[in-house]
Amino acid sequence: MKKTIFSIMALAMAMVSCTNEEIITPAEQYGYINVNVTNEPLEENVAQTRATVADYKTWVVTAGDIDLTKDNKVPAGTYKVTAKSHTNMDAALALEDKWGVAYYEGSAENIVVAAGQTATAEISCGKAKNGRITTSFNLAEVFTDVSIEVGRELTFNKDNQSKKAYFEPGEVSYTLKYKYNGSEEKSIPGAVTVAAGTEHIISVSSNSNGTITVNITYDDTFADGDDQNINFDAATGNQA
Repeated sequence: MKKTIFSIMALAMAMVSCTNEEIITPAEQYGYINVNVTNEPLEENVAQTRATVADYKTWVVTAGDIDLTKDNKVPAGTYKVTAKSHTNMDAALALEDKWGVAYYEGSAENIVVAAGQTATAEISCGKAKNGRITTSFNLAEVFTDVSIEVGRELTFNKDNQSKKAYFEPGEVSYTLKYKYNGSEEKSIPGAVTVAAGTEHIISVSSNSNGTITVNITYDDTFADGDDQNINFDAATGNQA
């Protein structure tokens, strides 16, 4: 469900009385822009209503080259109003020690601001513009030192499998590493085609016979992602 992220409230137009009782109004060539931004969250807690100044100032909201988080008074004219959760995609992916966070962006075209009037820009960012990879490990004791390395030198293992790694849409390479029954380390390369607003889950599991399976699925609450299955021989631990 789409929820309001924040609202940049219009500033009241002050009226000043001079000594000669003449009323002076703000310059007539200026108007105001209210911005309402909505989205469908990638994180469960992202879509909480943000109404305070401190919250919406963490976003990047512009009308042309005017920063609306500082002042929503603009010269009369026609604008494209853009809202971003971060400066750009790269900035979002660099956060959380390069594990990244969800990135949202949207815009409203042809917002006409008349002199002395207030226009409203309704911006729907939709789902996150990046996707994420998560992992799950459920292995027999004969498999040890199991890890999955993904882009930006990030490593999943049984101790941090709750982590989420965010990526720009496109192919992301990964390497599954493990030891089978005390053997030397084995590694299997693979790739996930990350889609925007989609959580791709790399699940590593084994059965009682010692067979290990890597299954890549997607979170049903987002768009369909790709899936893969990699099977291993029960006797040797090698890829079948």
